[in-house]
Amino acid sequence: MTYTSDSFKFKGFQGTTLLDFPGRIASILFTGGCNLNCPYCHNRLLIDGSDDIPDLDLHEILSTLNERSCFIDGVVITGGEPTLQPWMADFMLLMLERLPELQIKLDTNGTNPDGLKSLLNSSNLAMVAMDIKTGLSMYPENLGIESENLMESVNILKNWQGEKEFRITCYRPFVTEQSIREIATTLGSGTRILLQKCIGLESLSLTEAEQMAEILKSHGCDADLRGF
Repeated sequence: MTYTSDSFKFKGFQGTTLLDFPGRIASILFTGGCNLNCPYCHNRLLIDGSDDIPDLDLHEILSTLNERSCFIDGVVITGGEPTLQPWMADFMLLMLERLPELQIKLDTNGTNPDGLKSLLNSSNLAMVAMDIKTGLSMYPENLGIESENLMESVNILKNWQGEKEFRITCYRPFVTEQSIREIATTLGSGTRILLQKCIGLESLSLTEAEQMAEILKSHGCDADLRGF
């Protein structure tokens, strides 16, 4: 199948990250459009689909990744919310055909379990990171959505054999001892969880984040901090 720039609407590119794909050097591709509006989002321009931001040229994306493939190990696809893009499975297939040596990591907010499930069969998908914003029972009040899809995505990932982690951004109004205990119960023992510093807004302090990590560990979770 022949693809053009109109086939895949990426809105941004970052050449190198040493943090976003654990154990790998990677580039990052950003999609537009998200179904959440988190107060602390650092990609706020991408939330509404970012029609004012031009789409990246497909040839330039592939050419740049090919040039960088001598020293990067993979590509992180983030957003926005990548699972909302109906063309994402085709892009991952194209990556497998053109750049099979590059592994893919997918970032998701977990609100679209059907979209997530459709991407997990891609053989070049090496890792998925799912954001947990707060306790699932608190999503309706804090983010205006019900939690059923979140729980389905959690279960899908827990049963998936690939590498995965769950990420909590330490935004003080969303991350409390109560919400952390609920998250620990939801995700279960042995789950890899990263507590990330909230940049620009009310973040938990290092001491508070360490206390939250200890609560997670007391429930058997593999918890760690990032960015503090």
